Amino acid sequence: VNSTPVLCTMRGFATVKAVTSGDSLVLHGDVTNTKPPEMQLTLSSLMAPRMARGPSAKDEPFGYESREFLRKLAVGRRVEFVVEYKVERINRNFGAVILNGENLCKTVVRAGWARVKPEHLSKDGSSSDYDELVRLEEEAKQAGRGIHTRVSGAAEASVRNPKFDVEDAEELLEELQGVPQRAVVEHVRDGSSMRLYLPDRQQFINFNVSGVQAPRLARRAPTTRGVGEASEEDAAAATTEGGEHGEERKGGEPSAAGAGAGAGVAGEGAADPYAEEAKFFTESRLLHRMVVAHVEGLNKTGTFYGSIEHPAGNIAEELLRAGLARLQGWSASFTSPERQLELRKAQEAARSRGARLWTGYKAPQVAGRAEMQGTIGEVISGDCVLVLDGPADAAPGTRVARRLFLSSIRAPRGPNVRSGSEGDPHWWHAKEALRTLLIGRRVGVSIDYKRTPPTAAGSTGGEGEAGAAGGGGADAGPAPEARVFGTVTLLEGKRKGLNAAEELVSRGLAEVIRHRLDEARSPHYEALLTAEQQARKAGRGMHGSGDGTFRCADVSGDATKARGFLSFLRQKQSLRAVVVFVFAGARFKVYVPSENCMLTFALVGIRCPNPARPARGKRPAQAAEPFGTEALALSRETVLQRDVTIEVDTMDQHGTVLGALHVGGGAKQRNLACELLRQGLARVVGFSAEKHKHRTALMDAEASAREARLRVWADYDARLAEEAKAESDEAETVSVRVCEIMSGSRFFVHVAGAAQLPRVEEAMRAFSRRVGSQAALGPDGGPVVRARRDMVVAALLDAGDGLQWYRARVVSVEKVSSSAAPSAAAAAEVRVVCIDYGTEAALRAQELRPLEQELVAVPAQARECVTAFVRVPEPSDDLGAAAAELFHSLVWDRDLVADIHARDAQNRLQVTLRDSSAGSDAATVTEQLLRSGLARVSRSAIRSRSAAAYKEALLAAQDEAHRRRRGMFRYGAPDDTDNEDA
Repeated sequence: VNSTPVLCTMRGFATVKAVTSGDSLVLHGDVTNTKPPEMQLTLSSLMAPRMARGPSAKDEPFGYESREFLRKLAVGRRVEFVVEYKVERINRNFGAVILNGENLCKTVVRAGWARVKPEHLSKDGSSSDYDELVRLEEEAKQAGRGIHTRVSGAAEASVRNPKFDVEDAEELLEELQGVPQRAVVEHVRDGSSMRLYLPDRQQFINFNVSGVQAPRLARRAPTTRGVGEASEEDAAAATTEGGEHGEERKGGEPSAAGAGAGAGVAGEGAADPYAEEAKFFTESRLLHRMVVAHVEGLNKTGTFYGSIEHPAGNIAEELLRAGLARLQGWSASFTSPERQLELRKAQEAARSRGARLWTGYKAPQVAGRAEMQGTIGEVISGDCVLVLDGPADAAPGTRVARRLFLSSIRAPRGPNVRSGSEGDPHWWHAKEALRTLLIGRRVGVSIDYKRTPPTAAGSTGGEGEAGAAGGGGADAGPAPEARVFGTVTLLEGKRKGLNAAEELVSRGLAEVIRHRLDEARSPHYEALLTAEQQARKAGRGMHGSGDGTFRCADVSGDATKARGFLSFLRQKQSLRAVVVFVFAGARFKVYVPSENCMLTFALVGIRCPNPARPARGKRPAQAAEPFGTEALALSRETVLQRDVTIEVDTMDQHGTVLGALHVGGGAKQRNLACELLRQGLARVVGFSAEKHKHRTALMDAEASAREARLRVWADYDARLAEEAKAESDEAETVSVRVCEIMSGSRFFVHVAGAAQLPRVEEAMRAFSRRVGSQAALGPDGGPVVRARRDMVVAALLDAGDGLQWYRARVVSVEKVSSSAAPSAAAAAEVRVVCIDYGTEAALRAQELRPLEQELVAVPAQARECVTAFVRVPEPSDDLGAAAAELFHSLVWDRDLVADIHARDAQNRLQVTLRDSSAGSDAATVTEQLLRSGLARVSRSAIRSRSAAAYKEALLAAQDEAHRRRRGMFRYGAPDDTDNEDA
C-alpha cells in the first residue's frame, strides 16, 4: 500500500448539483446574488463503469445502474468534500465526499457499484481510506453485490441501448401525450429548455417547458459535428421559439427564423440578461432529478413541449415567480386554461415586485376614465354594446355613445351583407340574451384594456380579439381607432351586480378567449373559465347538440311578401315585437316573434321630420329636416331594441305596416307617437289620424306641444292657424279631365291647365323620332335597359295612333335565371303603367329604353284617383263591368270638377266628381253610381269629417236604389259586413 501522505488541497461544504457517472459528481457552493462556483469531483481511487454519451458509444456493463445508485443517493444533498489530489494533465480533482458522516467512496464500493484502482494505477494519488476501500471491495465481491453479481447474464442485461435521436417525433408524441412519463433531467440548456431521458423507453428527447421562455444563453459558433456525433451539451440544446411573445404561425408553431435561432447553430452572440441565473435556477432544482414529464405538444423542429411534475413544485411557475422567465403565449396553448391562469398569476407576482426581468417595469395604463356609469343604448352583437355615458334623466341625444367590447369573451359573429355570410350558429341567441339582460339598464363599466384592430396590411396582435395592428406601409391608410374592452355589471334590479360577460358564457352563448399569456385580460378571467366549463358540461348553447341557426322571414323590403302577413297581424289587437332598427323618428324595422318575421313599421297619424340620409347609389345625400335628428334620437333612446307592443291598422303600397307602438308595461306604458308629439317632434296628419283609435290622445299631445311652442311649433301663430283651418274645412277643388279608367271607382285624371304636359308630350315625340318605333336589343343580345321595379323608363305603347314611346313606371319584372341567355332576359315580361296617361300594359323587356334624367325628374302628369266615401264592385266582381261602363258614360271626354278630400293608404287622391257644366245642385258622379245600385256607402268613410257635406245626399241616393231594387239591391240588402281596407 502506498503510505506516502496525501496533501489536502481543499476542504469545504457544497451541494451536489449533478452526478455524471458512478464515481463523479458536480458540486456547487452557496448561492449568492451571482452564479455560485462549481467543481467537478471524482471519488478518489474508484473506477465506476461508464455510460454511453452518444450514438457512437456504448454502455459498459452496469454503467447506468452505477450512476443511478450515486445519483439517487447524493444529488441535491448538502455534503462535505475534501480534494485529496489533482491530476493536472486532465485538470480533474479527486477526493472524498462525506454524506451523513460517511465517505461516499466507501458507500459506493460497499454496494458493489465501483472498483478500487489497483496500486499500480494510483501513482497520481489515492484515497486516504484506500485500505478500507480494498477491504470493502472484497466484501462486495464475496456477497456478489452490484457489478460483482454472480447472476448469469446480468452484465449483458445491464447494457442499455438508448436512443439518442427521435426517428418519428409525431408518432412518439401520440404515444407519450396524455401519459405521465418518468424522466431524468440529463442536461439543462437554459432555464426552460432541457434534455430528458425516459428510462422506461430508453429514449432521449429535447424538451421545453410549455408557456414560459427563459433568457437565452450566448450562442456558440457553428459546428461541423454531425448529428450522430453530438456532444452531451449539443444533444441537449433544445430549440427555443419566439421572443417575449413568440412569433405565432399556422398550427401554433414558431416561425422558421425563431426555430433556427434556438437550434444551436446560430452565430455567436451575447447572453440575454439573467440567462446564467435562470439556467442555474433550473439546474439546482431539476438537473439529474427523477421527475414526471407530461408531454403536451411538439414543434416543427422536433422539440417536445410540456410540464415537469416535481414534489418541490412546478418549475414554470417558479421561474416566472422569480422573474427569470416570461410567459410565452403560443406554447401555452399546449396547457390547460387553469394552468395558464396559474402561470399568469406567477408572472404578475414577479411584475408587482419588479423581480429581475421586470426591474423597472410599469404596468400599462388605460387612457381616459377607468370607471363609468351609463345606460345600454344598443346591443351591437353578442359581445359588443353601446353605452350612453351620462345620467339616466339626460335629454335624448345629449349623452355620449361609447362602443364597448366585453373583455375576454367572443360571441358568435352575425351575418355580413358584404361577404354574404349568414352568421355563426347561435349568433342571434347570443345577441338576444345580451339584449334582454342589458338594454335600457343602468350599468357600471370598468375599462380593462384596449386593442387596435387589424389593418388590411397588418395582422392581429391578440388572439381572437382586435389585437395589435401590425405592418402597414405608407398606403395602408389611417390607423384604426383602438377598441375598448371592459366589464359590464348591472346597477339595478334583482340581478344587481351581475357580470354580463360571465352570464353570457354560463349560458353557452360565448366562449372565453385563450389570450396570449402576457396579454391583458378581464380581471374576472378565472370566473369566466369556470362558467365556460360548467356550460360545456351541461351542454348549453353552442356546447349543445342544437344547430343554433336563426331563421325568420324578413319582408321589410318586399311589399308582396309583407301583404301575405297582414291578415295574421290583424287577427290580434296587439302584438309583442322588438324594434330592430330605427330609420327615423316614426319609422322602424321590427321583429314579431309570434309570426317570426321582420317588417317595416311606421306610426300612423303623425309625421316626423326626416333625419339626414347619406348618398346611396345614384341617390344623393339629403340634409336633415329641422328637428329630424332630435326625433331620431328620442326614438332610438326610447324604443331601439326594446320589447314593445304594436297595434296594426293597415299597410301601405310599399309593404310598410301602419299602426301604433307602445313601450313599457302597465302604468308605465307609453304611446311613442304621443311622446313625439308631446316633445314637439311630430305633427298630426289629419286624414290618417281620423280613423285611428288613439286620435284623441294624439290631438291632446300635439295641443300641449303647440301651446308650449316646442320645436316644430316654435313659430306657431294661433290666429293664422285658425284661418288656415277654416279654409281647409272646405275640400280643395280642381278642374280635371279623366284620361284613363281602370274600374268604376279607380281612374286617372289630368289637372286642367297643367303646363308641363304639353312639354312632356313634345319631348316624347322627339324621343320617338330619334330612336324610332321598333323594339331593340343591347350589344350582348339582351335588353337595352335592365328594368327594376319603380324605375321610370320609356315604354313602346300603342295608344290608338300607332306605336309611340311614353314615360312609364315599372310595376313588376318577370324573374329570369342569371344563367339564362341574354335573349331570354330581353323577352321577359315587364308590367308598366304610363305615368302621364295612366295606361297599364305588359311588355317585353326589349320594348323599354332608358330615359334622360331630365325627363325622369318631371313629375307624373296623370293623377291616380278613387271615388271617395263609397265602395264600387271591382271589374271581376258581379256588376263590376256595369259600374265601369256607367262611370265611363258619366265622365269620359267631359270637363269635370274634382273635390279632393284626402289621400288613401296607397297615396291615391280620394275625390268626388261632378260635371262642370251642370249646376251646383246637380247630382255628383258618386250619387249617380249609388242611385243605380252600382255602389254603396262605406260606413267607416262616411263618418269622417270631410264627408259631412256629402253624407246626406249620398245616403239618400243609396236609399233610393234600395227601395227600387236596383243593381246590387235587386235581391234586397247586400251583405252588411263592411270588411273594408281603411
